[in-house]
Amino acid sequence: EGAAPPWEVRVAQVVPTASPFCAAAWSGARGWKVSEDRGFYQALPVAAETACHPSGKRPCRMQVFRIWDINQKTFYLRNNQLVAGYLQGSNTKLEEKLDVLPIEPHTVFLGIHGGKLCLSCVKSGDETRLQLEAVNITDLSKNKDQDKRFTFILSDSGPTTRFESAACPGWFLCTALEADRPVGFTNTPEEAMTVTKFYFQKD
Repeated sequence: EGAAPPWEVRVAQVVPTASPFCAAAWSGARGWKVSEDRGFYQALPVAAETACHPSGKRPCRMQVFRIWDINQKTFYLRNNQLVAGYLQGSNTKLEEKLDVLPIEPHTVFLGIHGGKLCLSCVKSGDETRLQLEAVNITDLSKNKDQDKRFTFILSDSGPTTRFESAACPGWFLCTALEADRPVGFTNTPEEAMTVTKFYFQKD
């Protein structure tokens, strides 16, 4: 019970008033959904039948979110790699939105293309990188060690959100200051050469 070569662009400043993951409500077998009220986002409990169960195959309420960094760069695919850049005109259709599946308070799986390509954090030697893997987001489980690389911990700071890898603690999803560079990870989130703060808004 219960986002191709660089291009010049000028973009308007769009800033949501609050992160949709602030103060997420979670209780027992209940999940949450995001609702919008006068520009503010809040998390509300929903019935268990629409909640995402935290393990195994389960019914879920996957939601689609727009994401862009504090410098207004959005995500798009180039050569099967997620990059961040400024999109305008007909290129705006290249924007990749994130499919979000919550598994615990402030903990999610992230995907694109209807959850058929999932974001993961992969460590190889001294390199930690973002990888897109062809797995179905609804087949992932928080209880499987091999799925931990797909897990992200969200931390909110005012209207922005950071995404920390659960598999590689201290490593945060980031973009470069330059446009049209790959999205990656950094373990120095305050470093001036990377951006780790994102606006994250329900589509």
